[in-house]
Amino acid sequence: DIAFVLDASAGGSGITYAVKLTESDTSGGTYTDVTGGAFTTTDANTALQEKLFVNSNDLKRYIKASVTVAGGTGTGFVSVTGLASKKYGN
Repeated sequence: DIAFVLDASAGGSGITYAVKLTESDTSGGTYTDVTGGAFTTTDANTALQEKLFVNSNDLKRYIKASVTVAGGTGTGFVSVTGLASKKYGN
């Protein structure tokens, strides 16, 4: 499994973040949504920390996080970190 950790700050009045994982067979190729790879959309001006666990056998080679910011302008940050280890041997 791969653990993906979302850390989002409160972005400002009315600001929400919708964050999801996407995958592709090639770098720069067409990315599609990862099954079970959507984080909870944040409430307006609310911080969120959340973890998702995805089976690496079900993923394509290239993974990225897609962030949609809605609700106006503000300041804040969003980070997604993936943590994994080899499954078999060296």
